[in-house]
Amino acid sequence: MNLWADESKRGFTGSWGIMVNYEYDLSSIEINHEHFVREGIISTSPSVKRLYKNS
Repeated sequence: MNLWADESKRGFTGSWGIMVNYEYDLSSIEINHEHFVREGIISTSPSVKRLYKNS
């Protein structure tokens, strides 16, 4: 995650200026997709889960 990566008006309006880098684990893409489609579960890293819990 890159804080203040997009300081434009649009960047702040859409994402508070934060840019997130995604890492695709090829061995789990299909499983993660099925979890989302069937159960609405979004696979996230432990560090992202901590941010969500603290918000």
